[in-house]
Amino acid sequence: MILDISDGKLEEVKENTNRIKHQMKKLQSFVEELLNLARADLAEDKEAAVNLKSLVEEVTDNQKEIIARSGLLVTVDIPSSLCIQVTKISIFQILDNLVSNAAKYVNRETKHSTIKIICSENESGVLLEISDNGVGIPQEEHKNVGKLFKRFHPHLAYGSGLGLAIVYKHLRAINATIDFNSDNAGTSFRIQLPLEGTASKRACDASE
Repeated sequence: MILDISDGKLEEVKENTNRIKHQMKKLQSFVEELLNLARADLAEDKEAAVNLKSLVEEVTDNQKEIIARSGLLVTVDIPSSLCIQVTKISIFQILDNLVSNAAKYVNRETKHSTIKIICSENESGVLLEISDNGVGIPQEEHKNVGKLFKRFHPHLAYGSGLGLAIVYKHLRAINATIDFNSDNAGTSFRIQLPLEGTASKRACDASE
């Protein structure tokens, strides 16, 4: 690069600088994802009453840049009083990675890219559903969902292959279960949060 500057090749310098910046961002993202994976094992993160609607707003704000770039329309249907007693970092990481994936892997052939986040109480606790109309996960890769360093559409977006591994590890940390359906019309994740994790509205109000 120094030789390029001395030779007056400013366009090449600019191109090389942008390439370095891009690689640094990728490295930073990878390190952050490794740290998020490790946090599922940290004992100092304590349970608290978490308002799910407010948490989803935090997640979408955290991912607002990629949501805007992808044109993803986010629809949220969560009762404003619905709370769970849970380790906040875990439920945040679960939602954050699923929303990020939906934004990364939108179907460019679809007129409107969407993700719907729905929460409801049931006899087992709280059911959290996250559905999108993106490119989906190939059928032959379903068995690899949640495994480390597994990427299903590397040609569409950069990723470390850690996002769903982070989701699954945090789910185990809070004793939640997950199942999913996915094809080329989109993906739907259903997360069952345990009954013992459901918090009362009073507990939720007290945490605000």
